[in-house]
Amino acid sequence: MCNFTLRSMALAGLVALMVGYSSTVVSSEPAVTVTPLAESGIPPVATAPAAVSTCGADYRRKVLVTSMPVLSPVQIADLPRFPEVLQAELARRLEAEGHFLPQQSNNEAAYSEQPHQNETQWNPEWIRDLARRYGVQYVVGGELRDAGFEGERYVLSHGNDIRPGERKQELNLPLLNFFKPGLKATPAARRLEMDLLVFDGISGAQIGRHRFAGKAEGQVLFGAEVVFDPTVAMGSQRFFDSDFGKLVDAKLNDAVDNLYHDIQCIPFTARVARVEPGRIYVDAGGTSKLAVGTRLQVYRLRPGARGVDASGQRGQLGWPEEFIGTLLIREVQPLFSRGEAEGALRVEVGDYVRFAGSAEKY
Repeated sequence: MCNFTLRSMALAGLVALMVGYSSTVVSSEPAVTVTPLAESGIPPVATAPAAVSTCGADYRRKVLVTSMPVLSPVQIADLPRFPEVLQAELARRLEAEGHFLPQQSNNEAAYSEQPHQNETQWNPEWIRDLARRYGVQYVVGGELRDAGFEGERYVLSHGNDIRPGERKQELNLPLLNFFKPGLKATPAARRLEMDLLVFDGISGAQIGRHRFAGKAEGQVLFGAEVVFDPTVAMGSQRFFDSDFGKLVDAKLNDAVDNLYHDIQCIPFTARVARVEPGRIYVDAGGTSKLAVGTRLQVYRLRPGARGVDASGQRGQLGWPEEFIGTLLIREVQPLFSRGEAEGALRVEVGDYVRFAGSAEKY
């Protein structure tokens, strides 16, 4: 730890700045470094394949991105909107990726971390309720586990360039006191660790879990400009150009790849929204890549059936369904489609329609 009472060190640093050698004190381009997961004690995340479907028709799936609680809010005092930015950016990137139609919940989380619990607890009925209310096939929940600082680095400073979490020793030098020269201690690195869980909206079962972690060095502490200046607000390009922002950017991209890997081979599912004589409306249309002539299979949760219990695991595996028949899409609007039942089918509002290959095998 540097002794700020040593005037000789501070004076030497000031002289170095004046003669143009300040670059030896602070790197002009601090690099983002990601701590290998093997060294951090966190299980590595498998690299996701390229986002190309290998499991049949490539429809866009509706997904709800819920709010992300913070385990230690004091760690993000300089980034008060960080949880909202993570949620919004994840939803934006899922939509840009091309395989998702995301929505965001306001203040509803998919699950909550329970004190003194080694495993995350969630309520399948709560997941199913979220999926019904928002009309989605999947629910994505997460939490920010760590965003703390590590170490210190020392830079030359002038004026009032000091942020919460930094310390500065000013030099009392004649003729230069007006500029308030000094030596400032600022955090050297910042960690990022977040969990994301993917749930099936029909059963409430967990179908994917990922932890994304790393560490950035360089510009990792932010001041009032992030809070009050809209041009430097979190989520802007200026934030993502910072060293910590680059780390966040990389982990969000990894999250999108992993989420698609989780769901790419699960059949596309939508719901029956309205039934009229000879007409059946489903809550998916052109934005989901449905087209006229598409055949969908109709399913219904088996009345009175109990959930299938998971042997040796927590929760349930899902709910028994019964196959009703097939539906032929005759009209496609951006957000819904109209179909006709093939054969004498009794389709009801709330039934599920699903693309799962050829219907002839049934």
